[in-house]
Amino acid sequence: MYMAYFGYNSTTGTISWSNQGGLSSIQKLETTSQWYSDSYFASTTAAYATGMDTTVKPAGWAPVLNPPSYSGAGEAWSRWFGFSLETGFASYLSTNGYALAIHLDSITYQGTSTVASNASVYYYNNGTNDMNSAMMYDSNDVAWDLLTSSNYLIWDGESFMNMLHPVVVSTDTTPTNYSLNYTISVVTDTTGSAYADVVDSVTSVGGVTPYSFSYTATVPEPSTYALAIGGIAGVLLLRRRLARL
Repeated sequence: MYMAYFGYNSTTGTISWSNQGGLSSIQKLETTSQWYSDSYFASTTAAYATGMDTTVKPAGWAPVLNPPSYSGAGEAWSRWFGFSLETGFASYLSTNGYALAIHLDSITYQGTSTVASNASVYYYNNGTNDMNSAMMYDSNDVAWDLLTSSNYLIWDGESFMNMLHPVVVSTDTTPTNYSLNYTISVVTDTTGSAYADVVDSVTSVGGVTPYSFSYTATVPEPSTYALAIGGIAGVLLLRRRLARL
C-alpha cells in the first residue's frame, strides 16, 4: 500500500502532500482471480459471534469483484493508494469539529481530458473500520458506496489506523492507464457516529484552500499479472474465500 500523507498549515490555510516523491509506482488494477488464484469474496459480511454486533449484511463488493464462476462481474480492482493525515492535521480536524472531504473530480484516460466511463472509485468499509477485529465490528459501518463528481467522502481523521483506502475498479480488459483526479478540503464534520461517510453536499471551512492532485492507475498487460499481491489490498485472505477486502 502507498500512504499519501497530507498536512495542514493553519497559518496559511494550505493543505500539502508531504511524500509525493514516494509515489514511484502506479496503481495496478487486476481481477480477484489474478490477485488471488481460486479465491473469492463472501457474499455477506461476517457474523461476529464474539463481537458487539452479530448482524449479517450483504457485501456489496462481492458481486462486483468476484470471478464470474462465483456470480461476480470479475472487475479489476485495487486499494493501493491511501489517504493519511500528519499528526497535526488530524489534531486540527478533531479539535475543531472538522473533517477531510475527498472529492473525486474525474477519472480520465491518462494524458487526455476524456472521462473514463469504464472505471469507478468506491468507499469501502467491511464494518470494522480497517481494524479487522471482531470487537470493532458494527453492521451500520458496512459500506460499498460509489464516489462520483456529485458527492463527497468525508473522514473525521479518526480510526482506520490513520488511513483511508478507496477501491479503484475498472471493467476494462485491455491495457489502460487512468488519471485519478481528486480535490481535498476541510469541511464541517457531519460523520456522526461513523468515522467516514459519503454525502451529497458539504459545508466548507473558510480560510482553507482546497488541494487538487492526480495519480495514475493502470490495467496492465496480461503478461504482467501476478498471483500474489504483496500487501496491496490489505485483506484477510481465506483459501478459496475472501471474507473481506
